[in-house]
Amino acid sequence: MQAGYFVSNAGKTTSNVMTDAVTSVLPLRNALFQEQDAYGIIVSDVDSTIRDWNPAAERMYGYPRDEVLGHSVTMLLMPAELPDLQNNIVDAIDRDGRWSGQINYRRKDGSMGTSDSVVFAFQDDEGRFATISINRDISEQQRAQLRERETAESFRMIADNIPGHFLHVDRDLRYLFVNKGVEELYGQPREYFIGKRLSDVQGAAAYREVAPYIEQALGGSEVTFELERTSVDGDRRDYQTNCLPQFNEIGQVVGCYVLSVDITEHKRAELDANAAKDEAELANRAKSEFLANMSHELRTPLNAINGFSEMIFAEALGPIGNVEYQKYASYIKEAGEHLLELINDLLDISKIEAGSVVLADDVVNVADLLRHSVAMIRERADADAVRIKVDIDEELLPMLRADATRVKQIILNLMSNAVKFTPSDGTVTLRAWFHVDRGFVVQVADTGIGIATEDIPKALARFEQVESSLDRTYEGTGLGLPLTKSLVEQHGGSLDLHSQIGVGTVVTVSLPADRAMRPAA
Repeated sequence: MQAGYFVSNAGKTTSNVMTDAVTSVLPLRNALFQEQDAYGIIVSDVDSTIRDWNPAAERMYGYPRDEVLGHSVTMLLMPAELPDLQNNIVDAIDRDGRWSGQINYRRKDGSMGTSDSVVFAFQDDEGRFATISINRDISEQQRAQLRERETAESFRMIADNIPGHFLHVDRDLRYLFVNKGVEELYGQPREYFIGKRLSDVQGAAAYREVAPYIEQALGGSEVTFELERTSVDGDRRDYQTNCLPQFNEIGQVVGCYVLSVDITEHKRAELDANAAKDEAELANRAKSEFLANMSHELRTPLNAINGFSEMIFAEALGPIGNVEYQKYASYIKEAGEHLLELINDLLDISKIEAGSVVLADDVVNVADLLRHSVAMIRERADADAVRIKVDIDEELLPMLRADATRVKQIILNLMSNAVKFTPSDGTVTLRAWFHVDRGFVVQVADTGIGIATEDIPKALARFEQVESSLDRTYEGTGLGLPLTKSLVEQHGGSLDLHSQIGVGTVVTVSLPADRAMRPAA
């Protein structure tokens, strides 16, 4: 006799157990078919032809009732799984009167699903044997479980590839997870840790070091600290550790995550860098002190040279006799003044590097200072046939709180630099204004040889000089612009330089607005 739901293998016969099951399943079948809404119920005869199914089965499989009646139940199943499934169901019903398990099915739209199913044999009102299957769709549950497994696997892979030691403990400080880094640190497999307490694995002394931080994390706070550990091979290493609390859906702390990263090499590099920095600063201070002392020592004999050459040139003690000597004296005087200018710049740079520049808080009349600066540079400009233009509205310039000597030095450096690098018939323009946001602005623009954009940083660096596209006839140490920039920054201001080869250069100095002694009229 055949069991139903699927055609059984030849020679299969129902047992007395099946007959008993048939008798007991009839009331269950009637009740489920009439009232059940969550379970898809399928009734099929001995040749697996569907005789009836309920509305829940329509929703589950996607077929209206009239589309499946008279068709084989195998239309819902996966062909590759059909032979084994058929044999298992027939054997179970012959043995126990029922079969239960999971079935992979195919919906009308071609999508796949999984059901948790029970198949019973029964005898209908006409005495014919048939089967009834009760099916609960668990597709979404399986997908959720799959996503959970995939998430767990992804989490494990990520954790294992973290360059450090990662672990997860519950509120009782029992291990829930460790990554490969922890396994390698202790020389134990992952299974060794799970369920053990933190103190049991780390040892009492090591646990006492981390316990206060773990307690803070279990209190809901994120904690970061550093500690030193010894690996199984005896190597002492430094670690930076982060403890993060784990919250449940209602905001309760249920555990914490701990990540320790080896920072040994970083700390060693940091120590080496600090040592190198200290050494460089010490060498820089020594250099600055040497330059300052040397500059002072050079200025004494140089002042004598300049003074005596000026006396000879002026014939202060009587006629020289030979006019050539007077010409040579003028050369000595000019060279000495140039050398003194270089030494003064060098001394100023040394003071700035040594941090010994102290600014005076003078009240500076900016318009007067600019006018005097132009007067000082005009003789040199006239000698080089360079025109100087001044664009200043004196009535709109307030008084400035600044070091008058240093501000004048800034203006003279910019003006002399502009004149030096501007060919004959060129123009140097001096502008100045005050703005409540930008502050005091002094701008020097020239029509000189210009600087390539990539060379501007070099022009602002100490002891550098940009090669001229004309020829190298411009003397200097390269300290003018860097010194000026440093003096501006000492006042809390900024220096901007824009230039173009063959067009000229514009240098803009901005001093803070709060240095104004009164608002602009």
